[in-house]
Amino acid sequence: LPKKIEALAGQRVVAVSAGGHSLALTADGAAWSWGGGSLLPKKIEALTGRDIVAVSAGDTFSLAVSADGTVWSWGGGDGGILGHGDEQDEPLPKKIEALTGQRIVSISAGGDSGVAVTADGEVWSWGDLNEIGPPTKVKGPKAALLPPRPPSSVYFHFVAARRADLKAAHPDVGVADLARMMGEEWKAMSDEDKAPFERAAEQDKQRYRAECLAAGIEVSDVVDAKPALYYYLKSQRIAIAEANP
Repeated sequence: LPKKIEALAGQRVVAVSAGGHSLALTADGAAWSWGGGSLLPKKIEALTGRDIVAVSAGDTFSLAVSADGTVWSWGGGDGGILGHGDEQDEPLPKKIEALTGQRIVSISAGGDSGVAVTADGEVWSWGDLNEIGPPTKVKGPKAALLPPRPPSSVYFHFVAARRADLKAAHPDVGVADLARMMGEEWKAMSDEDKAPFERAAEQDKQRYRAECLAAGIEVSDVVDAKPALYYYLKSQRIAIAEANP
């Protein structure tokens, strides 16, 4: 059965990736790794201050992209899967120099290759897809670029944190009554008790701004959960439709 990863308690995780090991991204731009010999999540100190906005775990290697579009890789280098033009293993994250100048907004680490997408929809690949060598541009249609997930409201963060516990304590309560109970609890909370959720919402905004910056798109001030989700899903459909006329 699913089990809470206690070592990440207190960290606001916004993305995860699982391959031969696991990676997690927190709202403050930090990357965490575990598995593949490490039993507990550990912060990747070599990426501290890099403002990481995306991570991807392959079978034997990892990728990360920072807010400025820089791509980092580390792990086993067999088959050139790290994108440095050789088969050298890299125990610490190393910048993929061949992608310098490309504003990367999305990455994916596979079993024996890596792929990156730029802000203008160009796709780059490296590893066994290209034999041993640096990343090269893939010829063909451009990718459908989906916008960053909008930030959520302070109350949304409260609901996300409390709903499961409240539901467990009141298993027979319906959705409407559960929502009413959470609303009443929120209204009765002091400003001090609400502070952690306000910090989480602010971190979520910072994550959104960083992802918008990486994608080269205008930053929206949308913070209300329902309209944000609606426009996010709508923009997904538009992006996919435009990429596949």
